[in-house]
Amino acid sequence: MSETHSFLERAWHRNPFDSDLARAHSAYAGYDGADLTRLLETAAPRPFELVAHAAFRAFVQAPEFSCLGARAALARGTYRFGAYGTLASDAATAGLARDLYAFATERHGFESTFTTFVAVFRDVAGDDDPEVSFESALWKQRKRLLSTVLPAGRSFTMMEGTYSPLIVRFSWQPQKLQGRALNVAAGSQPKSAGSLN
Repeated sequence: MSETHSFLERAWHRNPFDSDLARAHSAYAGYDGADLTRLLETAAPRPFELVAHAAFRAFVQAPEFSCLGARAALARGTYRFGAYGTLASDAATAGLARDLYAFATERHGFESTFTTFVAVFRDVAGDDDPEVSFESALWKQRKRLLSTVLPAGRSFTMMEGTYSPLIVRFSWQPQKLQGRALNVAAGSQPKSAGSLN
């Protein structure tokens, strides 16, 4: 058994975010160079996950994308991907917490320091300007994750740290996929890293 597989087994069997809601909205997936595969369950990825993942890979591989760490994780296959419903919703928060726990556990088995978890959301609630709605929901999502309580009563604090997760927002429309990538450092304001049209 590989070391990565061993860590993934721990993430699967000992994940404290194991509610029905978390399992129903979990989307933890890996890419093997040919296919996107769910890693915590046997369900096949949904069509939105496949389209969003392909768009994400194209976005990071574009010449104008400047984050070398993200490119390295993509090239080495040391990233994980999850596609969720509405940003900051109960369902997305539950699934994302489950998947982030799995990533935080599994990444110790990767043979690279370039690792990342990519979360993509299908919708953003709000009737304001889309940029304002997105940024507001992004910070609400972060707050909801940090206030999520484990069954043993401990807070979910693995999101705190000095690293900066890459967050990509995609809008799902028939025949069109739009997106924006942000680097969000803990406690700082989002900064645009580029856009997809």
